[in-house]
Amino acid sequence: MNSILGPTRLAAIALGAIALVGCDAIKNVEEEDFSSLPTPGVVLRGQVTGLSSSPVELTATYTAAADYVGPSPQGTIVRTVTKDGGVSFAAIPRNSQYTVTVTQLPIGKLCQVANGSGTAQADVNVVTVTCAPDPDAPTYTVSGSVVGLAGNANGLQLLLSSPVGEETIDVAAGATSFAFTSELLTDFDYEVTVKTSPTVSAGGPPTTHNCTVRNGSGTVVADDIADVEVACGFPVGGSVTLMAAALGAGLKLQLAPPGAAPEVVDVTAAGEFGFDALLPSHAFAVYGVSIAQQPAGQACIIGNAGSVPMTSIPLAEAAATALQVYCKDLPGGPFSGAALTGTYQLDSGRDFVTFFPDGTFLLGSNSATAPERGVEHGFYFYGNFGPGTLWFFVATDTNGSGRGFSQYPATDFFGTTYVAGAVTTAAAGQITGAFDPTGASVPFTLAEVDSTDGQLHGAWASADNSRFIVFDTTAGTAFHAGVNGAANVQDLCIALGAAQGAGADGSYTANATPGECTSIPGGLAPVNTDTTGFFAMPGAFGGSVDFTITAGPPGAVSLQPYFMGAPAGAPVALVRSESNL
Repeated sequence: MNSILGPTRLAAIALGAIALVGCDAIKNVEEEDFSSLPTPGVVLRGQVTGLSSSPVELTATYTAAADYVGPSPQGTIVRTVTKDGGVSFAAIPRNSQYTVTVTQLPIGKLCQVANGSGTAQADVNVVTVTCAPDPDAPTYTVSGSVVGLAGNANGLQLLLSSPVGEETIDVAAGATSFAFTSELLTDFDYEVTVKTSPTVSAGGPPTTHNCTVRNGSGTVVADDIADVEVACGFPVGGSVTLMAAALGAGLKLQLAPPGAAPEVVDVTAAGEFGFDALLPSHAFAVYGVSIAQQPAGQACIIGNAGSVPMTSIPLAEAAATALQVYCKDLPGGPFSGAALTGTYQLDSGRDFVTFFPDGTFLLGSNSATAPERGVEHGFYFYGNFGPGTLWFFVATDTNGSGRGFSQYPATDFFGTTYVAGAVTTAAAGQITGAFDPTGASVPFTLAEVDSTDGQLHGAWASADNSRFIVFDTTAGTAFHAGVNGAANVQDLCIALGAAQGAGADGSYTANATPGECTSIPGGLAPVNTDTTGFFAMPGAFGGSVDFTITAGPPGAVSLQPYFMGAPAGAPVALVRSESNL
């Protein structure tokens, strides 16, 4: 079918329809309501200056204009600022009325806000907050005491760290107090530390002494800090343990600080004791405590030979309770057993033991290697726990493993570690038995050292029961073991430069140079040639030693001018160490 409208007519109708549609679209856009579109935002910013230690809290509030379109026509924004610099309160509606205020001041400061209110027609960058010290805010200082700083200890510096900054002060030698000048505010944290340790010169290179700070950190509340303590000297003390019913009267303990007069304390009962002197701590600080007077009817010994190592701060702080003193009745009394005397060689080896009449023993282990040599010191109990028994309590032990009595299994008696043995023979200068505390028998033999009356040859013991020397004048050697103070806890082989002849008196040159000891009594070789062990004093026997011998029972020898620290005019007295068996 053909249309009654021609092509030209159809095109005109189509164009008219398009024009009508276009007119309707334009009409719809012009009639749309623009009031529903959100109001754009602007950024509110500022700058803060004058902060140092504590923060400032800023609060921004805004109220939108009447034509505001959005969910929140009003708002509050809080910012905590901890340091100088910019602060942003984020976006607020354009044309809002804003206000910035300080809602929490920094400690000890006042703050002012400039350009803190206005209309935010665009981004705001003109708000400034300036803080300055409050002249009326209370301030506090840090001070304290100094204990034990020697009068020749120079160079101590202390450092105070706080929000104010760091302050360093010099503390004079011998000072007893210090004070910083920094003014701190409430809630300020502080810390006091040793910045530079003091040094002491005693005729040689300066020695650095250790100091420590106590109560050195905290937070200021509302008072000056005055309880900081700087300790450069430390107390020495310990406790007394009884192996008896009660402590006898008259026990005196002595502390001999370097360069100062000895201090003696009276001890009247078991328990804690202490000295008044404060000792310095440094890399070489090892001090000795000794028994100045024994209690009536008893013998006391000090663990670790009375040595007090204070070479570090932990050791120095522990020194107040470090010493252990043990006391028991003399042989013949309760819990004491019978007396043994003499110096014996253990199992024909390099261990020598001396039994003293006060119930104490001293064993010296001589070995070719330093880690295995040393001494043991303690009490012996002979026949005390039944016939034929021999018990050892070791209070000082510097031996390596596998040496002396302490190598044997231990048993517990009176709450203390002992070594127990059974004696099978005890006659003619010889003791034979077996250590058997756990059922595994370990035989032993103690044979008396050979001696010659009227000559140096043989064993000699000190009158204070703290050391012995075995001389072999035929071989030109000697062996020493001592426990008479912290500087003499040692065993040492001595090479005699000039052996004593047949005469009663004479002299020899003691030489402890490594490598010059080749034999000791009993034909043992080689022997210890290392003098660098625990508290050893290489060269302590150096120089010519004169001696005078008194023959007969008891034989005696006097050694001088220099022997183990004995000055001229104060000779060391030794007596012949002979077995009572």
